[in-house]
Amino acid sequence: MPQNIARQLLAHWYGKLAALVASCLALLAAIWSIYQIADGARAIYAQTVPEIGVVGSDPQLPFSLPFFVKNNSSWFDMKESKYTCTVVNAQINGVAAFSNNSFIRNVGLVKNGDTRNYACGIEVARNAIHGAKVIVDVSYKTLWMDRQPHKEEFNWISDRWVTGKLN
Repeated sequence: MPQNIARQLLAHWYGKLAALVASCLALLAAIWSIYQIADGARAIYAQTVPEIGVVGSDPQLPFSLPFFVKNNSSWFDMKESKYTCTVVNAQINGVAAFSNNSFIRNVGLVKNGDTRNYACGIEVARNAIHGAKVIVDVSYKTLWMDRQPHKEEFNWISDRWVTGKLN
């Protein structure tokens, strides 16, 4: 009996229009569901981008322990983590001393939600640094996938580290 009702409705133009509208609504609902799933996956993926910042600034020993890397993901660990500190330039006692020197440290696993402190591996005399520019780069894997390295630039100005590029 229900098949007869469907045939009777589809025999008229308004029945065909109703079927077309219902099909379009079902298609839109399916597209919206796919979008919501993709957006949720994107949000989880975006949380795995690490946060890089300044732990503190010791005016006497600026490279002692200046940076932190935080795994903001609530789901994924950062595996095979490697921190690279590139000293783009540094002035020691008024003389350009470093230029594009990189210091690499293999850290391994950084669990989700954990923070690790990171030193650049440069030892200089107290109060010797008068200006510096470094780029901290973190490369890692989530699950089995290599992730795009995340970089942050820091500048030593007036006895403290300042985040971001300077003009």
